Amino acid sequence: MNEILSYFPNSLKKILEDIIFQNKNMANELQEIRIRNNRPVILKLRNRDIPIDYIVKQTEVLQTLERLCENSIYAYKKQLCEGFLTIKGRT
Repeated sequence: MNEILSYFPNSLKKILEDIIFQNKNMANELQEIRIRNNRPVILKLRNRDIPIDYIVKQTEVLQTLERLCENSIYAYKKQLCEGFLTIKGRT
């Protein structure tokens, strides 16, 4: 989980760590972390969605995207056009 959270800017990473690690089952059920500009973070679990009371800033979205794409957004163009990025993080 720490590997996944390392893609996020420190402000957002801290909030996610606090929420996810408070509930150990959440870490096992987490399937998606949805961030959108000027919208709350949504943690998508197997059976439910949990909105987080934190509005994501545009700079945080861009920083996360750059980290996920290793500063080569073009290489991830196909996935981005489909609306998501898949990363390693769970075995």
